[in-house]
Amino acid sequence: MPSVSSLVSQLIKITAILTLLVSICYIGYVPSQSDFIHILIPYGFAFGAYWLLLKRLKHVMTIMILAISLRAILVFAFPNLSDDIYRFAWDGNLSHQGINPYIHLPSDLINQELTSDADQLIFAKMNSKAYYTVYPPVSQLVFIASTILQNSDMAMVSIIMKTILLLGETISLFIILALLRQSAFGIHKLSIYALNPLVIIEVMGNVHYEGLMVMFFLLGWLFLSRGKILSAAIPLALSVATKLFPLMLFPFVISYIGLKRAIVLFAGVGVLLLMMFYPIIRHLELFLQSVDLYFQKFEFNASLYYMMRWLGFQISGYNQIAVIGPFLAMTTFGSIMYLWYKYTQGPKENIATYWLFSFTIYLVLATTVHPWYLIFPIALCTFTRFSYPVIWSGLICLSYISYAYDPFHENLWIVAFEYMVLFMILFVQLLDMQQDDTLDSPSPNVIT
Repeated sequence: MPSVSSLVSQLIKITAILTLLVSICYIGYVPSQSDFIHILIPYGFAFGAYWLLLKRLKHVMTIMILAISLRAILVFAFPNLSDDIYRFAWDGNLSHQGINPYIHLPSDLINQELTSDADQLIFAKMNSKAYYTVYPPVSQLVFIASTILQNSDMAMVSIIMKTILLLGETISLFIILALLRQSAFGIHKLSIYALNPLVIIEVMGNVHYEGLMVMFFLLGWLFLSRGKILSAAIPLALSVATKLFPLMLFPFVISYIGLKRAIVLFAGVGVLLLMMFYPIIRHLELFLQSVDLYFQKFEFNASLYYMMRWLGFQISGYNQIAVIGPFLAMTTFGSIMYLWYKYTQGPKENIATYWLFSFTIYLVLATTVHPWYLIFPIALCTFTRFSYPVIWSGLICLSYISYAYDPFHENLWIVAFEYMVLFMILFVQLLDMQQDDTLDSPSPNVIT
């Protein structure tokens, strides 16, 4: 007969699972972007349930079934916390009309009346109308696939996008499981990524393509860890062609697999990227122009940048983002190069920790940190002893308060609270690791 403590434990797990399911479903279907309280409260319940399940749910099959179910229930929920889907649909519709989305500003096309009635409706709800698209080719292919039913309503576009993302997320779960099986960690750590509310909401709720990027990147890592260099080139190139973020982590691969193998790998990745980016090579300056504007104009939920912005105001009386943005980008590059140097002098199997720190530096120095930017570090921390990205994924929900104000503006007290807690947790975890002399955490085996 089961003991009382066993029954209580089972009851807690069942309650946490139901709470997570109901909360995710509510967030996906009910609130709008400006309904902060209706986002915060269910998100708090979801994160609390997630935290309990991290400690109590160890059965991998149960984790997999729950993770896929949590994602599947959002397939038919139209993105309610982000309007990015309208730009995705716009780009896809242009491609179907034979118009290159990389070389035309949406505002110019509308003024020239070169778009359909469906595009007119999408344009009205789209953000960044005066910017060239910044979405790489693989993302564009998903946009094209999602708008294949020409002049279909946005609900159908959303469903097709989410079906593709659900497939990608399911594959990611199996890749994470495979990587964990060849690591020093237990396979139950799958739940860190699999059940994380932010990952589920931002990928399956708000159709952000960091989920696909993670899938391709981890698949490339899995191939590298098994010595399949040429096979790894394909998913690694696809990860960059989905989102550009993985490029900053490539230097570590040189030390991970050795220079000779890295040359073969990067040659393969380079050829594939040239093929995928071929449609925009002649107009690459427009694409890079929009990427550059990202560092010089956009700002949201930043940390160190906001401190420097305040200082710039005191000195010059106006926003110095055009100077501070590129400076922080160069500082990020220098810091990652330093981490790479440190990595070359340590155990090569600790690559996940260095990838995680590198991406963390990028986010800490960035001018814009949207919630979905944490999807990548959450995936990476699964293979380390650091849990601060998990805690950060709970805190960053507070950034949605900005959309509750009319007109939109940020509550800098909330931003300060978010980063104060984050930096304290990061400091404590770094201190604990140094005291244990285990700063470099084990990860999937290095190639021998």
